[in-house]
Amino acid sequence: MLMKSKLMTLSALLFLAGLLTVNAQTNYSLSFNGTSAHVSYSNSTSYSNTMTIEAWIKTTAYSSYDEIVGWGNTSSSTNHSVEFRVANGKLEFGINTNGWQAVASSASVNTGNWVHVAVVKNDTDIKLYINGTQDGSGTINQSPSVNVMEIGGFYYQQEMKYDYYFTGNIDEVRIWNTARTASEISNNMCKELTGSETGLTNYYKMNEGSGSTLNDNKTNGTVNGTIYNATYGYGPPAVTDSSFDSNTYGSDSWIGYVYQSQNWPPNPAYQPYQYLGSITQSEIFNQNWGGSGPTLSGTTYIDNFHVRYRMKKSFPRGKYNITAGA
Repeated sequence: MLMKSKLMTLSALLFLAGLLTVNAQTNYSLSFNGTSAHVSYSNSTSYSNTMTIEAWIKTTAYSSYDEIVGWGNTSSSTNHSVEFRVANGKLEFGINTNGWQAVASSASVNTGNWVHVAVVKNDTDIKLYINGTQDGSGTINQSPSVNVMEIGGFYYQQEMKYDYYFTGNIDEVRIWNTARTASEISNNMCKELTGSETGLTNYYKMNEGSGSTLNDNKTNGTVNGTIYNATYGYGPPAVTDSSFDSNTYGSDSWIGYVYQSQNWPPNPAYQPYQYLGSITQSEIFNQNWGGSGPTLSGTTYIDNFHVRYRMKKSFPRGKYNITAGA
């Protein structure tokens, strides 16, 4: 091709299958079966009158109650509750002390796709967010007394409530003692936190991958949960390490972003599904990919994958041939 500018940006999209070692990033979620799976906390001080709750969820459930995060009381004589949940496919936040009050979204969140959800409680003012956009608001004027928290289930009057178990996947649960703004939610929902952010009280990346303890990833966090019957699966592809930026170009070399592919060949042509890690290549390189799948920190992924290469380079005026694939 004939170049008319001294600066050309190259962005090649290559679909490759074979043996590849990359800088791996673990990104798990917890999968809940809707009948018995939950994360239990023997004590919790994370509920407050002003707070924000965030999570990524993936579900197709259309039951009346699918708890994302909920609070109850260990006393049989106290029927107070706080629930952040999916109700009949909609996002809902509600409180019960002397009668149920709730705010629900207009849009459905049981799409079978990963959806970011958040509720901001600023005293009596409630706002719901779906994928960083406000969808639902209202007022709840109740002051509950709650002392036990659950993820994926609901503890109420000394027992787990059978009809409230979550069906699907939950990831990146964040609880704050501040009313987060719309921009704070949207600007950070696709990034892992450092754990030291102001106002963060509990943070669950859910990246352990095994075991029965869900660690509090807040800096010096101590509110760990016990996992019952939930299993680990892939997390949402949008959530990455805060240092990851798939729009970054290599300078005189290629940066390759590696993704798991849902289909082979990928359909549509480029569909990020699960970010696995990054590689770097020289400006000119030949690679025999083989056929056994990419290797990430000693773990072989036999799934289909693709690599997205990006490079920025200054070229003198002239004619160039660029070959990608063979």
